[in-house]
Amino acid sequence: MKKFLILIMFICATQFSFAQATKDTTKSDIGKISLSIVLPEALEGLDASQLSKIQSKVVQIVTASGLGGSSLSNTFVIYPKFAINDTSVAEGGMENITVVSCEFSLYIKETENNVLYSSISKTLKGSGKNQLTALNNAINQISTGDTVWKNFIETGKNKIIQYYESKTDDLIKKAEGLIKIEKFEDAIALLLTVPEEIPSCYQKVQAKAIEAFKALQENKGSKLLAIAKIAFEKEDFTGGLNQIQLIDPATNAYKDANNLIKSYKDKIALVLLANAKIEFSKNNFYVALDLIKRIDPSTTSYAEAVPLIAIYKDKLNNQLLATAKIEFERGNFEQALDSIQKIEAESPFFKEGQQLIKINQEKFCKQLLMKAKSAFALKDYSGATQYLNNINPDTSCYGDAQKIVKEIDAKITAEEKREIALRQKEYADEMQLKRETLNAIKEVAIENAKNQPKTINYIGIIK
Repeated sequence: MKKFLILIMFICATQFSFAQATKDTTKSDIGKISLSIVLPEALEGLDASQLSKIQSKVVQIVTASGLGGSSLSNTFVIYPKFAINDTSVAEGGMENITVVSCEFSLYIKETENNVLYSSISKTLKGSGKNQLTALNNAINQISTGDTVWKNFIETGKNKIIQYYESKTDDLIKKAEGLIKIEKFEDAIALLLTVPEEIPSCYQKVQAKAIEAFKALQENKGSKLLAIAKIAFEKEDFTGGLNQIQLIDPATNAYKDANNLIKSYKDKIALVLLANAKIEFSKNNFYVALDLIKRIDPSTTSYAEAVPLIAIYKDKLNNQLLATAKIEFERGNFEQALDSIQKIEAESPFFKEGQQLIKINQEKFCKQLLMKAKSAFALKDYSGATQYLNNINPDTSCYGDAQKIVKEIDAKITAEEKREIALRQKEYADEMQLKRETLNAIKEVAIENAKNQPKTINYIGIIK
């Protein structure tokens, strides 16, 4: 029997981030506690397929614990070690059996200060006709559903939460510094590393991220407007309008852009009309309608535009209804509802959209009722009414919903009811704008992450 200790050494090291192992960073990943998986490119004693199996095991352990599928930063990493402590050959029978004793370890570390947050080790034994098959057998003994891994991850997760609770104010100050030097994307990406599991911290960074995004949009708007002015001076109205279309309507630059358009209104009207027709032919009805609505009524092109507006609206409303149907089938109730709410009330598709809401309402009425109760408890009668109005009378929740409606009616005057109706419209518009803004902010963070270094030095991590 022969015994020897194999120390696993790295030949060269690179990072396999969790995102690379499964998918790219998505908007749904942002706001979750995430770990980057760090592995050496090669390990002495293991072949590429065995290293890949270990990587797969680590990925499964992380996902089983409900952590984010990818990370915007490499602040927190998880990395394995695998040591072959003993190899022996048992003689006898038809053929010799190779037996290996191994130790598999996992570590979670905060890389900024090189602080270990959690660790665990398990002894594995494997057997086979040779060392290769024995090692495969040992790796297969790693049960990713074992509670020890869940406890290991939970320990690391709790310390990550503590990290953000103590560091959020520092992150905000650092982001403010980045904003001052116009590194808006870096500021946003930094802020969005804070997970939603810590509401008090997340709300702070979300507010600052919106501030950074607005500054970014103002900065971009000014640059786009400058390019548009040059294009207009050269009578390149299509090019100028293309630049203006990229300007955020909430910015000061957008107001200046509208003034610029007015000074060239007749020539621009012709371009808007032509472009609207092109977008309509591509089934981009929202864009086509937006373009044609921007034609100045005082221009000669406006007479031709008026009948097209009705046609474009009809096509857009039909498209919104089709989108809602797809989202309902996918179980995305809020997205479906959002599409239906954009359908104009005078449209022939409006009634069918309301029918769709009723059909799918039972699935979501309890959720809406819970939100209404919470709003009512906070004396937010407008918000409560907004939720209650979306509950279908045929659902099991409707009776309880009507009880709350009566309680609201007993507490408010006729004037307050008119105010509620107005606030409901404002609330819907505000929520839509906030969703669009947050989605845009997340896209900025994702693009920023793609441009960051993808490697982590394995040697530096394991020290």
